[in-house]
Amino acid sequence: MVRGDLIVLAERAEHEATGQQYRNACELLPDPAQAEISVGGGSARYFGSRLPVSNKAVGLTDAVISDGDLERLTAFYHERGAPARTVASERSDPTLAARLEAAGYRVAERQHGLIGELHGLAGAYDSRVRIAIDLHAWASVAAGSWLDADLALCAIWGDILGAGDGVVPLELIEDGRVAAVAAANAAGEMGTLFFGNTMPWARNRGLQTALIRHRIKLLQDAGCRYIRATVALDGSSERNARAAGLRLVYDRALWELPC
Repeated sequence: MVRGDLIVLAERAEHEATGQQYRNACELLPDPAQAEISVGGGSARYFGSRLPVSNKAVGLTDAVISDGDLERLTAFYHERGAPARTVASERSDPTLAARLEAAGYRVAERQHGLIGELHGLAGAYDSRVRIAIDLHAWASVAAGSWLDADLALCAIWGDILGAGDGVVPLELIEDGRVAAVAAANAAGEMGTLFFGNTMPWARNRGLQTALIRHRIKLLQDAGCRYIRATVALDGSSERNARAAGLRLVYDRALWELPC
């Protein structure tokens, strides 16, 4: 598959996955302001005031974004008292970045889109890894790994992120307790790696490397053809994924305009 088609496939997979997460959030953490609108072939979704990290537009790929679309996207979030946020990649409307900047948006984070062909990657199941027994406990590992995270909110995130067609939440047990967690989404041709978190006491033991290899094997057995991960630039997540054989395919940016 050519590079441009891979980018579109990856961003469509993200669009579908976040759509499932949005529906889970509406059911499990209802907020009167929750809503979604279509924008330029993608969607802008407002998950609610308690889930600000998820409030962004995704899937704006291979479609013309009009000035009216951009105005609607901005108003959609600002009317809800939230910053307007959208992802733009090189496959987005080529004029989008310049118009976002002209409208006052600034880049909040630059990200790398990593993709690999699964048939060429070395996956291996790890006996320490199991499907998460308790989604609340699984997601709460993030509170321990981020240190300042909201424990109760992380527990709710377990139900939002860990449920859905193709989603497999995993935990790695070491020293008799959960040391690291991760998830895979095996829905469709493009499998996804996400939610890798390690407890501080278990870091620098190669646990996320083991979880990546485990998920590669899982996605291979599920019949996926490709694997993707979206990561912040030059962090440990990128290093681990690239060491496992994923390669940098595209850059993208998360743009934000404060309310």
